[in-house]
Amino acid sequence: MNIVSLLASGLTLATVGLVSGQSALMATGTGMVSATGVSAVATVEQKKKFASALRQLEDNLASSQGQMQASVAAIAEQVNHLAQATAVTEKISQQVQRVHTSNRLVVGKLQKYQQQHLAMAATLERQGQELAQLRQQTPKSIPPAIGIAEPAVSKVVSLVPNLPQRTPTTAHIVIDGNNFSKNAQELGLEIDWKFLKVTLANLAKDSDGFNLKYYGGVYKKPTQAQREKLKHLRDLKYEVVSLPVAQLPNGQWKTLGDDMAIGVDLMDAAQPGDEVILVTGDGDFLPLVDKLIDRQVRVRVVGSAQHTNHRLKTYAASGFEFISLESLLDQIVHLKKLRVA
Repeated sequence: MNIVSLLASGLTLATVGLVSGQSALMATGTGMVSATGVSAVATVEQKKKFASALRQLEDNLASSQGQMQASVAAIAEQVNHLAQATAVTEKISQQVQRVHTSNRLVVGKLQKYQQQHLAMAATLERQGQELAQLRQQTPKSIPPAIGIAEPAVSKVVSLVPNLPQRTPTTAHIVIDGNNFSKNAQELGLEIDWKFLKVTLANLAKDSDGFNLKYYGGVYKKPTQAQREKLKHLRDLKYEVVSLPVAQLPNGQWKTLGDDMAIGVDLMDAAQPGDEVILVTGDGDFLPLVDKLIDRQVRVRVVGSAQHTNHRLKTYAASGFEFISLESLLDQIVHLKKLRVA
């Protein structure tokens, strides 16, 4: 074989090898492309599944939020209904309490009127018996009418000779207006001044007579309410003692000389055997109480159990009595008509 043939054979082999190498390379590339395609398809499928799961999760979350909002709204509505029901219940309870209070006041007044009726009936019966005795003691020869008006009277009087002459007693009822009004306001009371007068007079029933004084401060230019109140008291036969009112440096108003005026008037008027009914809770009256008791004057203080000075409320002495204002509420407060909503 010559050199030319050898070169041709080598070239042919190289060409074949080159072609064979390219085929192998192409086969390898095709395999890689095929694997890459499969991976890409798998990734797309996973993304789709993830997106589907995410959407489902979002849908579930939105549904849960809607249910939660609906539950919250339902609970809020129930709470609102419960609050309204509670308010209505409290309102009904207050109205029932007012009805009970009103009934209690009515019963108290009815009992008071019944007691007054029984007392009046007993008085009339006693007077009838006394009149019958007088008629029996009057001589039959003289007509009863003439016997009472003429000398027969002297005969009747002579049947009870040497009776001890008893000095009439007086009950001095004094109201410390400023203190009393303040306590009534703190207790939330609307005082019926007519009923108060009757109640205080009833406390003084053991005395032969009574006088009733109201001491209160009045502005230099009285307000309409002050004028109406003072006129109302005077119409009810209260003796009103008006005292000046001055403004203190702290801006508050103070009645001048009311305690002093009450003390001086009582020391002048109250005599041994008399009675003083002092409507106040002010402990400044303790020295006055001592002086009155030393004079053999019976003293009773009417004041709020909550707001009366402790020393005055617990004062212990013969001839002294403390009466709580709260025990008299059924007799001295207004009966208001209930307004049912």
